[in-house]
Amino acid sequence: MAARVHYYGQNHAHCLTKNIYRRARILEKINYMHNNPVRRRLVSEPGEWPWLSWRFYYREDSSVLRMDPIP
Repeated sequence: MAARVHYYGQNHAHCLTKNIYRRARILEKINYMHNNPVRRRLVSEPGEWPWLSWRFYYREDSSVLRMDPIP
């Protein structure tokens, strides 16, 4: 199992791509991304931000965004 993760620099002009092979590391990166709107104080919890995969993984809601399940 591998996941490809894209990291963007502060100005989004510089992108670093990494392959991640460990399930724990994949979940760590996904949780980090899910909490970005909360850290930016755009919402109080990740489920309030409709464009996150959080809704698919934790509410099984694919109405806005469909994702591949994590094996």
